[in-house]
Amino acid sequence: MKSTPASLAQHALELHNCFDALADLFLPGPPIKGGFEVTFHEERALDVLGRKPSWTMSEFAAALRVTLPTATHTVDRLVKKKAVSRRKSSEDRRLVLISLSGNGLKRRQSLLEHRIRACTTLLKPMDAAERSAALQTMRRFAEAAQLELNTLVEQSANAASTPHE
Repeated sequence: MKSTPASLAQHALELHNCFDALADLFLPGPPIKGGFEVTFHEERALDVLGRKPSWTMSEFAAALRVTLPTATHTVDRLVKKKAVSRRKSSEDRRLVLISLSGNGLKRRQSLLEHRIRACTTLLKPMDAAERSAALQTMRRFAEAAQLELNTLVEQSANAASTPHE
């Protein structure tokens, strides 16, 4: 059955509401014993930083889709919380690399465990066929989201490189 524009808009709103509920469940993670408090944005920053061993500030800002000053401010706060460390690049001393510290790694691991528990709770009431169908649908959403994100990043890069008159 083909969707009408009205039903597509209604489905988009319902999907938005579903994603809001999931976001509320997944972020921020629970406090950890002996840990430190983090904001939603800091939690996201820790998650992104944990995806590879080290980042330049430009790479990190692009991955978060924020300005360089915003990324720097976030990193400054996380350095004060001893969750992130900075060091000079051995290949290019002008570059500063950032990475998760031991505390940052622990916090990120705690967030990952929280998310796995949440996912387990969501999947548990479903039978194997329902879980498989749900995961297949979520993969399609993730693929579509990645394509859209790539387009947005490309448009942003093109806009930044276009001279303004």
